[in-house]
Amino acid sequence: DITLRFLLLPIYSQLREQRSQPLGQARLQFFGGYIHAKLATRLTEIPDAKDSITLVLANTTYDDDLELLLLAILVRQLGVRILRLAGLTQAPDIAELINTLSLQGALIKAPDQANDVQLKQLQNLSVETGQLIFVSGNTPAQADVLRRRGLMPLSGDIQQDARTIRDVLAGINS
Repeated sequence: DITLRFLLLPIYSQLREQRSQPLGQARLQFFGGYIHAKLATRLTEIPDAKDSITLVLANTTYDDDLELLLLAILVRQLGVRILRLAGLTQAPDIAELINTLSLQGALIKAPDQANDVQLKQLQNLSVETGQLIFVSGNTPAQADVLRRRGLMPLSGDIQQDARTIRDVLAGINS
């Protein structure tokens, strides 16, 4: 996990900055696919805690979800079970899954500059499920807007965010 966070993800970020150079996009796609596969595999290798809380992991943007996957790995290491949805997922589908499987909430990536329609969809997700919806990918300026809509914005520091998720879930279940 240290290698992923301090070596592979910084290399990926550097490649994202260089994507306008010749072969930059090809390098980014190749390396991004490699890291994505490693993170997804790592997520499945961590054993489930017995009788643990389960969150659905979903990306509601067209952006990559590498940081979201890394956050999910850290959260899972803290004893939270993760049910990962691959690819772009719409808020109504997430709500249906939470309600059908009686999950305790979701960890989602939202657009960093969500428009009113997207914010309303996220708010509906929270209202329709009655569960905690942790949101990553938002800007600090948008955090207050998300809170007012019943969502739990995360800071962007994945280690702190993992602890926040664990602590909030532990507080609710105690």
